[in-house]
Amino acid sequence: MALDANSLTRLSIDLYDACYDPGRWPLAARALRDCLDSMAATLVVRQGTDFRTVHSDCDADYSRRYWRDFSSRDPMLAGPAPARRIYCDQTVMDRARFRRTALFNDWLRPQDRHSVLLIKIPDERGGTAAIFSLNRGGSQPFYGPDDLTACRQIEPLLVHAVRHQRRIAQLRALSETGRPSVNGPGHLILDTGRRVRHLDPAAEALLDRHPDVLVIRGGLLGAPDGATASQLAHGLLRACAGLSATGRTGTDLLLRDAAGHPRLALHIAPLPHAQIFGLEDAGLASLTLRSLRADADPEVIPHLQALFGLSPKEAALARTLMQGLSLREAALERHVGLTTVRSQLSSLFRKTCTTRQGQLIALLARATAA
Repeated sequence: MALDANSLTRLSIDLYDACYDPGRWPLAARALRDCLDSMAATLVVRQGTDFRTVHSDCDADYSRRYWRDFSSRDPMLAGPAPARRIYCDQTVMDRARFRRTALFNDWLRPQDRHSVLLIKIPDERGGTAAIFSLNRGGSQPFYGPDDLTACRQIEPLLVHAVRHQRRIAQLRALSETGRPSVNGPGHLILDTGRRVRHLDPAAEALLDRHPDVLVIRGGLLGAPDGATASQLAHGLLRACAGLSATGRTGTDLLLRDAAGHPRLALHIAPLPHAQIFGLEDAGLASLTLRSLRADADPEVIPHLQALFGLSPKEAALARTLMQGLSLREAALERHVGLTTVRSQLSSLFRKTCTTRQGQLIALLARATAA
């Protein structure tokens, strides 16, 4: 079953929206159901040694019963080899045997469901970060080989969305400590021609507040400053080609206003699955945009110490750089020599796995985002 570009585009946008707004997971689940002609969809993500349900189309009582009574005996979880990431009930066991299981008779059948498909999303260590489960019922056919082929089309979207969701959840957890910080993030999806394919309200608000840094004209994202425009175009070209400056996490840019003050931190990430949208000559890039306050809050210092293992002086330098000061200005403000500040900056690079000052500040902005 080949999936059309419109369905995949809608699914991509709904997944990204749900990452930033958990209240939109029902819309993302509906888009996933539509893509795979399913009755119900569930997403669970790993939290420590257990799984947490992010969204389920099951009745709440059935969802609780599954984890209480059936999950430890679910042949769908226990049956396939660990390396298998996409499979359905018919690839686990024959139909007659499946219909004799407790999962089928006491859980699926009472909900008028008769077929299950699972997509396991791996984590960085080779374990399972999340599981998308889909069910069919009523007069719908059983899942089969064509459905598994369709799942392989959308798997990159789901992997990217789950990783995005986990990062954002971590940032939200950090922000719940009550410390004030920089403004929240906005999200855009662009193609190689800088055309905006998706713009969420947070990104729109950030662009409205900083028209001297980034602007959308005629549906294209651009920058009044020539150097910034060149950096943006280069980062987009790399991302849309499936490349990244670091080989893993994408490109970080620190965008300044006309006076040279840092105003926005921009993260450009490749979307390697862009070709499935039917774009033969271009890919898509994911942009995460954050505003930098003119003065970083003092309470950010202990947070940075805990997050990156910084010394108090290194964390103080990080905060100073987030304020937009140069190394020389930072040395004067802190009454130390330039050599000392450069040594501390080198330590910051090492502990944060960054190599440039702009990249460092963009990372700090993400790590302290509310």
